[in-house]
Amino acid sequence: MMGKCLKVLSNVPVFWFAALLILAPSARAYGEKSITASFTSTSGAFTALWVAQESQSFAKYGVNVTLAYIAGGSKAVAVLLAGEAPITMSSGESLVRARLSGGSVVAIATHTYTFVASLMVLPEIKTAADLKGKTLGISRFGTTPHLGTLMALQRLGLNPNTDVAIRQMGGIPEAFAAMQSRQIQGGYLPAPLNLQVQKRGFNALVDLGTLNIPYDQSLLLGSQKLIQRDRSLVLDFLKGYVAGIARAKRDKAFTKSVMSKYTRVKDDEILEYSYKIFIETYLNKAPIPHPEAIQTVLDFVKEQEPKARQAKPEEFIDASLVKQLEDSGFVASLY
Repeated sequence: MMGKCLKVLSNVPVFWFAALLILAPSARAYGEKSITASFTSTSGAFTALWVAQESQSFAKYGVNVTLAYIAGGSKAVAVLLAGEAPITMSSGESLVRARLSGGSVVAIATHTYTFVASLMVLPEIKTAADLKGKTLGISRFGTTPHLGTLMALQRLGLNPNTDVAIRQMGGIPEAFAAMQSRQIQGGYLPAPLNLQVQKRGFNALVDLGTLNIPYDQSLLLGSQKLIQRDRSLVLDFLKGYVAGIARAKRDKAFTKSVMSKYTRVKDDEILEYSYKIFIETYLNKAPIPHPEAIQTVLDFVKEQEPKARQAKPEEFIDASLVKQLEDSGFVASLY
């Protein structure tokens, strides 16, 4: 039976867990292996992790998983490195910045393997030329929206330093509010917000997902210390995660209900769109992390992080775990 409890991690400030939500099966019911894993957003890009928990897929493979929500990738990685929640679902930037600072963390699996967002602009902006001299809003510099905006401008043939201005707004909702009040003329808006905004008359100047840029919008990070100490535990966790992917792909109704629970979205049109994007389109059955996606981030941060210039993307991932599951036939057995 699923139980609900509140967990406060001892070695980190309590205020980091203002929105902490735990949904974990009983350890006594499912064996002695237990682990806390965190996720850093209530975006649909984290759905497979939630489905694995809600469908008791982790429990099926002998792991009692406690899920914790920690807002912010850098905070979640700090908790991971402290050993409190040694697996987290976060972004590529969180991984790269942590490792460049000496953190013992690697990517062990992916979820959403490219940008799932659009560069949305005011209704009267139809072309790249119309965007020249305008201002775009992002949450903060050095984040996924910042990188995605730069990539979109590059594909449009625009120079972010001379053709447009990029302004920090503090968050995605703030960026959209500024667009509505015409303080800015466009911004990076992730799915499913891009759909909602488009229905209000704004234009999607660039659908970043269609550009197939290698990038991990969400991926599973694991403590290297944990992998070295208890590889079998991490493998069993990944069995549950991969089984969660399979359940998500074959059971739309259940997956949409889980999505609704964690995102608090009730609009079926938005849930349907989110399912199509995050599950059907941009989620692999065998979620193997790839160095090309890490290289995208290394190129992005190299001006602020000189170590990124010499870093090899292969050092940031451990693809052997999911590959082991794929090579053994485990992934195929789920379909």
